[in-house]
Amino acid sequence: PASIHLATAVENLYSVIFREVKLQKALERVRDRFDYVILDSGPNLGVLSINAIVAADKILIPTRLSMYSLDGLNALLNTIGKVKQDPDGYDWRIVLTMVKGYGKERQAAAWNILAPIADRILASQIRETEAVEKSQMNEDDG
Repeated sequence: PASIHLATAVENLYSVIFREVKLQKALERVRDRFDYVILDSGPNLGVLSINAIVAADKILIPTRLSMYSLDGLNALLNTIGKVKQDPDGYDWRIVLTMVKGYGKERQAAAWNILAPIADRILASQIRETEAVEKSQMNEDDG
């Protein structure tokens, strides 16, 4: 989990040459010890997220059917396209999250925006009621 140490590592990365490939190089050293490595990065395009994109050969993008999320998805896909210059060198898919059973008009508008990449959207969806809420996690921890 993130901590102050992660923030310090991020600060240190900004002054490093070829900082975007540091995670990829670290993972190459341990590749034979793992079948899979799952990288969970924050919803931003900072140095850690770029490192994760560079290192990944498959990318799963959780996305909500909201205009803000779709704008963010567009920015992310543009960044992935720039970082991953070889379109065959990686695979990406979208999993819809926080899907509600109402608001069909707004969802229809979102689906129209997503139509050009519909083949990249997984059939499985995470409904809003299935998501683990932060308040529930804190109650279980304490």
